[in-house]
Amino acid sequence: MKSSDGEIIDCILIAKQPAFDHPMLKYHTIQMTPSSYPHEVLTDEDNAPSPSNDEEQPENISQSRQMAGECPENTIPIKRITKEDLLRVDNIKNYGKKSNISRPYQLYNPIDIISDNNDHEYAIAYVNGGPYRGTKAQITVWKPRIEAGESSLSQIWIIGGKFGPGLNTIEAGLHVNPDLYGDSNPHFFIYWTSDGYHKTVCYSLMCSCFVQINRRVSPGGVFNHISTYNGPQFILTIQIWKVAKSNSVQVMHVRSLTMKSVVRCLLVVLTVMVTNIVEPIAGKVKNQQIELRLKQLNKQALKSLESSNGEIIDCISIVNQPAFDHPMLKNHTIQMTPSSYPHEVLTEENNAPTPSNDEEQPEITVQPWQLVGECPENTIPIKRITKEDLLREDNIKNHGNKSNISQPHQFYHPKDITNYSVHEYAIASVDGGPFRGTKAQINVWKPRVQEVGESSISQISIIGGKFDAGLNSIQAGSHVHPALYGDDNPHFFIYWTRDNYQKTGCYNLRCPGFVQINKKLTPGYLLTPISTYNGPQVKFTIKMWKDPKTGNWWLQLNDQELIGYWPKEIFTNLADEGASVIEWGGEVVNKKKDGQHTTTEMGSGHFPSEGFGKASSFEVIKIIDMNNGLIDPVKVKTVVSRPACYDIKTGYDKTYEVFFYYGGPGRNPNCS
Repeated sequence: MKSSDGEIIDCILIAKQPAFDHPMLKYHTIQMTPSSYPHEVLTDEDNAPSPSNDEEQPENISQSRQMAGECPENTIPIKRITKEDLLRVDNIKNYGKKSNISRPYQLYNPIDIISDNNDHEYAIAYVNGGPYRGTKAQITVWKPRIEAGESSLSQIWIIGGKFGPGLNTIEAGLHVNPDLYGDSNPHFFIYWTSDGYHKTVCYSLMCSCFVQINRRVSPGGVFNHISTYNGPQFILTIQIWKVAKSNSVQVMHVRSLTMKSVVRCLLVVLTVMVTNIVEPIAGKVKNQQIELRLKQLNKQALKSLESSNGEIIDCISIVNQPAFDHPMLKNHTIQMTPSSYPHEVLTEENNAPTPSNDEEQPEITVQPWQLVGECPENTIPIKRITKEDLLREDNIKNHGNKSNISQPHQFYHPKDITNYSVHEYAIASVDGGPFRGTKAQINVWKPRVQEVGESSISQISIIGGKFDAGLNSIQAGSHVHPALYGDDNPHFFIYWTRDNYQKTGCYNLRCPGFVQINKKLTPGYLLTPISTYNGPQVKFTIKMWKDPKTGNWWLQLNDQELIGYWPKEIFTNLADEGASVIEWGGEVVNKKKDGQHTTTEMGSGHFPSEGFGKASSFEVIKIIDMNNGLIDPVKVKTVVSRPACYDIKTGYDKTYEVFFYYGGPGRNPNCS
């Protein structure tokens, strides 16, 4: 059925609904009616005035989808998820989850609530000290105005357990959430978690848990009528209670009505504590969830190779790689080679002194697993994701996403950089494009990272569009990222986003996007050997450019190995235009443990003033113009967040052409 607001409603067999995909509900028997209903209890409470409801409408649930008809017996209505729905999220595996989690435990910490760092605002009433069996309340239906990326909720929470990782909660109410629904209308919603919003959560029926029995009303539906200021009021009554004989919790719409009266507009969320709604997930169930996620992340291998460092590399059919799970790439034809390559453009180069490079080693790219064997033709190598990889994440659904986002738009606001407490930068950039791409040699080092939640990055960024929510970016380079890989070694990585890191993008091949064609090298591989202080230097060359005919963005290493490309279909600004900005340099995630600056190193961990063989470098830096020519960048800008911690120094030479040294040790006597 198609409703007036464009939603398509599918009538699903009640026994085949999403709830029964949950491992704990495989043999669940549907309970069609509660064993009992809550009853009114007469008390000697004072009578308080309430608005008149002389013009109350008949009891009904008014959702737009009901105008199109109703589902047959033994079915339930579920909104069909569309391609547009999935494109609004950063990772299609995360669809239906809260991006900005409502955390009820903060309600009991006034300091947290009033903090400028808290992105949640509350106006709530609550009771505690239960146990309670449930609650009932009427909520007026309004349509609050919101900004993009935000949401407004009017809801009931029922909470069990302590406010920590074992917190249980079920929620129901109204919210306006454009990111979830693609509109600014109020929707009825439900939500649940059994572990404090960490790994078990979703809205409405967007994951396995809630058992729906109603064939007319469905969580997630749009309300057809909303209240009018100083006019008719529409009210939704919600009743949630635990049935004594079944250990389940029932959610009921009781009625929708109008009343003509003056009602002051208030947001009041009623929170009621209930002891032990659901038992915390047992270790067995957690393992089942992890195994299910691993099956989603790891494609079926035609061959597997185990390297000396314990990594398992799966050889996946090139046509079954993760990229083609992206909704925009369902009918994509793989491009095995670029239509053309960037070419050198002869120019008059300036001379400037640079240190000797007599001891420099050849460019080397070695992966330990290559010593064991190779993948067959028409396959690509992908590192197998393990249980240990997932356990390092706060949410297994987010594996491979950036937790501390690199935000290039801040490069152009030095005041913001100075005050920003998480990211430290030492970068060079050019703007004013359009540019078709870039090329540079990167020195390979193993910077020390202080905390598991921190990282040290040496990367190239190609950026398209304005520095706002529509920013497009592709990145490649070397990073040390213990939370992602479980080690402190440098890895080659790629990343992409089409919405300034809000909902799209991931590292390497850990979500659909990048199309790999190489059967020897794969993003995420271990970089070895590494440079030695005042000794042999190891480097690798990255080239990224836009194919003039197809619009795909190609990635090549060491002028020899084509790794693959980012298809134009996954972008907006980078799809039809060249890049507006290109950046090269270093970045550190600084968690400021104990209020001190991190000791996480950038580059070699030494300042650029130490020069060749001691400081890390980017060399032979080129931009690719719109004629596909490799030329020297001009009007290069540099930005450094804290020169006492990390710095950058540019130069030019006939051998190294445009180059710079960068990096630093982090915390030191001048950087605290």
